[in-house]
Amino acid sequence: MKRKYAIITGAARRLGREIALRLAKNGYDILLIYNKSDITQTYADIRKYGVNCKALKFDLSEYEKIPDFMESLNKQGFFDGIGLLVNNASVFLRCLPEDTTPQILDNTFRVNFFAPYQLTRTFAQHAEKGSSVINIADSKASKNGTAYSAYVLSKKVLIDMTLQFAAAFAPKIRINVICPGSLMASDNESQECFERRAEKAPMKSAGSVEEVLAMAEFLHERTEVTGQILYADGGMHTLTGEL
Repeated sequence: MKRKYAIITGAARRLGREIALRLAKNGYDILLIYNKSDITQTYADIRKYGVNCKALKFDLSEYEKIPDFMESLNKQGFFDGIGLLVNNASVFLRCLPEDTTPQILDNTFRVNFFAPYQLTRTFAQHAEKGSSVINIADSKASKNGTAYSAYVLSKKVLIDMTLQFAAAFAPKIRINVICPGSLMASDNESQECFERRAEKAPMKSAGSVEEVLAMAEFLHERTEVTGQILYADGGMHTLTGEL
């Protein structure tokens, strides 16, 4: 049986952690890429499934270093087997266009777009045929809301990159994107406010972590599915106005 492995960025907490745990449960060796968050608990929880796990600290804003980083993994034989790359890490900052400084714009695009671009491109070079990439965008990218200006724009470009790369790297590598809604309250949001906002979705729920995990499994396991945009947002992307 071919070895299965997954590389997950932003894997220490929230959605990245949940994706890592589900893949570990399904028998994948896991490479956790993190920067500032504490990875200790996630690493320990993954090891309970009896799979191999490696945690590497890497600042994705330094995307110029990604090709060398991936080549070092290649020399270690890390890409032996059928792999999955999940580009999940994001800079998520509430900031109107008029308040978005060049520094905010640059850092947001470095992590949210340039890093996935480099990771996907180099993963496609090293990974075996049949491997795939799942990009995590956002339902907000279906709109032109201004509250998270740089973030929304970076996710729009990430979706376009998914479609371009799906064509460019087929049939060797499949590339898809999931656009979650508000799956869980943000660090500066009360649970009450989160639930009130989710109620505005057509399905009275702005998506769930379990839904994203099921979509990720589907996209990776279906051997001819590529260039797909899946929304896990309870239908929020069908509404007018800012999310």
